[in-house]
Amino acid sequence: VEDGHSFPQLVHIWNLISRHSKFFYSSRAQFVPQMVNSLSRLGLPTSSSQANRSLSIDLVELIMNWETDRLSGAGDVKHLPSASNPGKRKADESPEKEEEPTTPRRGKKGGKKTKKDDTESKSPGRATRGSRSTKKSSKEDDEENEEMVSDLPETETLKSMPSIGVVDEEFKPSSNMAEIIINFLVRMSFITGESKEPDAKPLNDRALTLLSRALKMWPGVRIKFSFIDKLLNLAKQAGRDQTTTLVMGLLVLKTALLTEEYEFVSENIQQITLLLEPCYASQSKAVHDLLGEVVSASCKALDNSEYAESATELKEALAGLYEKCAGAAGEQAEAPNESQANPSLICVLKVSSALAKHKPSSVDIHLAPLMKLLARLTVELNAASAAGELQTDQPKRGQGPPEVVQPEYGSVAHCMVECIKLISVRVIIASGSEHKQVFLRLLLQLINDKATHGNVLMAILDAMVAWTDDSTLGEPTSEEEKETRAGSLNAKETVLFLSKLAQLTRMGLAITQTQEWEEKLLDTIYKLCAAEGKHDQALRSEVFLKVERTHLLGLRTRRPELRDKFFALYHEAIGKTLFQRLQYILTIQDWDAMADTFWLVQGLDLILSTLAEDERIALAPNSALIPSLLPSDPETKKPVDVPAKPKNAKTASSEVKELIQRNAAFLHDKASIRVADLMTPLRQVATRNANIAYYLWVLIFPIVWATLQREEQLQLAKPMIGLLSKESHLRQAAVRPNVIQALLEGISLSQPQLKIPSELIKFLGKTFNAWHTAIALLENHVVRYPQEARCFDALSELYRLLSENDVLVGLWTQRCQSDITRAGLSLVQHGHWQHAQEVFFKGIQRATAGQAPGVSKTEMCLWETQWLNSAK
Repeated sequence: VEDGHSFPQLVHIWNLISRHSKFFYSSRAQFVPQMVNSLSRLGLPTSSSQANRSLSIDLVELIMNWETDRLSGAGDVKHLPSASNPGKRKADESPEKEEEPTTPRRGKKGGKKTKKDDTESKSPGRATRGSRSTKKSSKEDDEENEEMVSDLPETETLKSMPSIGVVDEEFKPSSNMAEIIINFLVRMSFITGESKEPDAKPLNDRALTLLSRALKMWPGVRIKFSFIDKLLNLAKQAGRDQTTTLVMGLLVLKTALLTEEYEFVSENIQQITLLLEPCYASQSKAVHDLLGEVVSASCKALDNSEYAESATELKEALAGLYEKCAGAAGEQAEAPNESQANPSLICVLKVSSALAKHKPSSVDIHLAPLMKLLARLTVELNAASAAGELQTDQPKRGQGPPEVVQPEYGSVAHCMVECIKLISVRVIIASGSEHKQVFLRLLLQLINDKATHGNVLMAILDAMVAWTDDSTLGEPTSEEEKETRAGSLNAKETVLFLSKLAQLTRMGLAITQTQEWEEKLLDTIYKLCAAEGKHDQALRSEVFLKVERTHLLGLRTRRPELRDKFFALYHEAIGKTLFQRLQYILTIQDWDAMADTFWLVQGLDLILSTLAEDERIALAPNSALIPSLLPSDPETKKPVDVPAKPKNAKTASSEVKELIQRNAAFLHDKASIRVADLMTPLRQVATRNANIAYYLWVLIFPIVWATLQREEQLQLAKPMIGLLSKESHLRQAAVRPNVIQALLEGISLSQPQLKIPSELIKFLGKTFNAWHTAIALLENHVVRYPQEARCFDALSELYRLLSENDVLVGLWTQRCQSDITRAGLSLVQHGHWQHAQEVFFKGIQRATAGQAPGVSKTEMCLWETQWLNSAK
């Protein structure tokens, strides 16, 4: 182990000790100082192989494991060999079985003297043959890394070794050893973090983990960060990206800050502030996230009053950069949804967000510049949208719900999202009403602009969710509570914003069709409407009436469990009688928000929910009856008494008994079936299948209509005509089945039948593919109201459109007032076109001469039409 041995021999010895560590625990005082001194030689040179660097980390872990065992008292039992024969081991104890489980074992290369190690020992400053055979770009990067690392000072070594006479069991690493180990781990973190080798990432993770463990074990040791600035300057001079160096520096700082036993911030505050400016200039998301965590942890550690000077220095450095970046962002002119990154601005916002998570009140001093920035971006967005420079993304039909599309990191849309998140946390509770109203107006402008990025809208929804949750907590009772609260909107503002967000969903913007948007918005609306919530009754009624009932988002959701919750709200709010339910469906509720769906599903569910679900189901007297299996009276059909055991009766087999018992159990189970057992699954299927809902509505509506009083029927007649006349039904004209088909067929089967204007029936029949239903209604009207010519005209028009010529002739034969019509139509029907043409021409001449009294204008038009058709 002495320095006189060659490098490969040293590697072999350390591999041996690392693999069989428990045999050397009692003699660790002789090896630990040499291990510490060889760390720099093993792992830090740029020509070191990954195996040697892994070995150096193994040695550090071994030293720490030995120290942990010494502190816990487990080393005497765990690492000492058998006292009876300490120099030998049993035959079945191989070295592999005696490895320490906490020390990872490397590959076969570490245990043998290789050419590579020999080369490294002879020329440690030169690259190996393997490195020279790599690609040109990798070679250049490695040479630059070697130059940068070689310029750095070497890790310190022990100036004096501990005496060999020290009792091994009481040995512990000195403070100098601990300092060398910790600073070696820091240097190793940078080397492995910047390496392009595939095995470097696991080594980097191990180095950082061991660094955290070492800082907890030796909290009195201080990290030397003087080389970080030199690394950054060397990378800058070489024109290289500083991201890797910044990431590793921040990771080391984060590791030190998160070690509770290690007092770090107050002594290294200058180093943290020096890293701020390079991080703000970086475009890396990882750098910005780590900087936010480091600054947040630093501020949390500096909350103690004894570190007031350090805290002031950090806050002044942050404030200076905030002001600089905000001013630069205000002078730029960019399209709001362009993806051009602004690294300094997004870094400021990321750091502010990280601080806000630790202390929300830290945002208060930045509200004014944040509001100014958001206002500028919003104005530019409106101007660009008005000029048609921005396009909106609409989801394609037939595709599933899209995922949330994230904007490019650092883009203007991303900055707007971060601004909204930061401002919404404190603008209501910390600022005056003026700031609040300005912020709410900006949000409304963003909602109303169709070109607003989807993630900006999602940020507005998140703010609304936070304000709604805060409204249940009441007024803050202390200053400490006020510093952590977000505040809430009043009832009018809440209803306004929820209505706007619900309107976006109805418009079908891409972001509103995602599952995340639907879950957040509907959960918020339900919290405000549910009776078990802590909101005021007036607010619950207002939200249910003006948001849910207007937009019907809860009833058309794709989540069955949430749809059931909203349906329960409707069920409780509407009367339980059939007239009240039918009146709500036909008169009160405006279904325009669901006009593109078969919304009668909801009406059918409202009617079926009034059934007495606890009652047993009884079969009708004339349905599903089979002859009794037991003897019965032929006249009364009632069962008669039979002897308990007839004569000459044979004992039934076990199979027959089992069959009879199973049948009896089945009959007993089905005899106790309730209405809910049948109707609940039927309702669930109907809500998902429009065809089933269509046939159920056609079946149930006539039954419900017959149960109503005459006054109630008259009260619903006019609203039914108004419902059929709504223009919103045209959105379903090409859908089968559609609402108009179901309504018309239900009306046609009802008694007494509603009288609907003939022109309306004709229009609905030919527009919504309800020909057969419309014709049946008009034929009924012709019989019931023979004096109304409008019914004949509408019916004859439908016959003509369907080319039902024979039926049309029969209708006119009953209706016409002139024999000319009967004769001409009869000739047309038999194919005598020439004679029919002459008959109709004579009729036209007589009508022109005024010699056709009593003939209606419609009949004269029929003569002209048939005369022209006969001429063809």
